[in-house]
Amino acid sequence: RTENDNNTLRKALLDGTIDVLGTDHAPHLKEEKEREYSQVPSGFPGLETGLHLLLNEVNQGNLSIEKLIELTSKNAAKIFNLENRGEIKTGNYADLTIIDMNKKWKIDASKFMSKAKYSPFDGFEVQGKVMMTFVNGRMFEENLF
Repeated sequence: RTENDNNTLRKALLDGTIDVLGTDHAPHLKEEKEREYSQVPSGFPGLETGLHLLLNEVNQGNLSIEKLIELTSKNAAKIFNLENRGEIKTGNYADLTIIDMNKKWKIDASKFMSKAKYSPFDGFEVQGKVMMTFVNGRMFEENLF
């Protein structure tokens, strides 16, 4: 996309025009994505990069952490009518992501857990890393990528 497209999207994020962000993880094999355009399956492998790229934007001062939480958790819970989710509050389910906002690292697509071992962000240095995740209060394996 053009720089103007990107700036328009950033503005829409900040002014509330866009009220939720998510990933449509499509872990197609690279060989599938290299076919002729009309034969290429749609989608993009973004599960393992989406939040980290947004955390990087927070660290660069382009997005507040509060806005990030609103866009990725709070508003999604409201839109999809997910009761007791989307924010840390007494009585809510313990769906939490523990993040080291100071951790600098390079995205390495070869270490992705999904079958998509490629990314246009491969080698991109970011700051902010998911360290562990809790769903319904249950801790899941520490982040491996």
